[in-house]
Amino acid sequence: MRIMHLALAALLGLGSALTAHAETPVLRIAVLKFGTVNWLMETVTRNGLDRAEGYRLEVIGLAGSPATTIAFQSGDADMIVKDWIWALRQREGGADVRFSPYSTALGALMTRGDVSGLCELKGRRIGIVGGKLDKSWLLFQARARSECGFELAEVADEVLFGAPPLMSRQLDTGDVDAVSTFWHWAARMEAGGKTRMLGVTPTMASLGIDPAPAFIGFVWDTGTVDAGLSGAFLKSVAAARRLLLTDDAAWEPLRKRMKADDEKTFTLLRDRFREGIPPDWTPEATDAAARLHAMLISEAPPAFRKQAGTFDPAVFSTH
Repeated sequence: MRIMHLALAALLGLGSALTAHAETPVLRIAVLKFGTVNWLMETVTRNGLDRAEGYRLEVIGLAGSPATTIAFQSGDADMIVKDWIWALRQREGGADVRFSPYSTALGALMTRGDVSGLCELKGRRIGIVGGKLDKSWLLFQARARSECGFELAEVADEVLFGAPPLMSRQLDTGDVDAVSTFWHWAARMEAGGKTRMLGVTPTMASLGIDPAPAFIGFVWDTGTVDAGLSGAFLKSVAAARRLLLTDDAAWEPLRKRMKADDEKTFTLLRDRFREGIPPDWTPEATDAAARLHAMLISEAPPAFRKQAGTFDPAVFSTH
């Protein structure tokens, strides 16, 4: 009889554990398989920061940005990492999407050290990562228009577009004189001896956008993710950021994922990531985002205006 009671108790205990596990909410986030957001997501899961907030984080690594967008819009993912301009377009289409900043780290204009200023790019060859409507490239053009009095894309000897590795090699070989690239590629190039000529954040400041608002963030739809789950996710992310900001040891498990070939590259990637950890979003940040949106609408090509959406400050409300 005692054996039966023990067996029954064990089964009841197992059933309770399975029920509790089944009831744990899951948040699925679709990300670029090799994107830097994985450093943060791995820190959340490795340290159990999701479970500490009562949910389980499932990271879906995909090959490209279009794939993450499709996963989100098809309902295969609850959240993605996008810029708030994309989120505004979704709101304009009727979706109640929200945005919370992921990073303030933005692109940079890199050279071999032989070009000292933006105005010196006249007659030079420029490589661009991200396409003609890349926000960094649009902002560099706006600054050249303001400070140099010319259209950078028109006075350059040639403007080439390509992926980060290709543009990095083009700068190495001298086929281009400057490259506008993503922040983490800029850090790798800097570790390899290239010069960071100009960053996007000071470019925004020179154009009257200060404080520089985070462009990239976590985006979700309140119709599918309730406030409790999104709030738990953001709390776990905040805890992971604090860990990465203050504890060098927290970076050691990320070395392989970061693909840093040497200590200098590893350190620069770590430090640039830390510099990009965003402060709490404030009304001032919303005002800056509104000014940035208006400036891009007025100065960017028509193709960008079509995709920019109407500015709606509600996109920055996380409740």
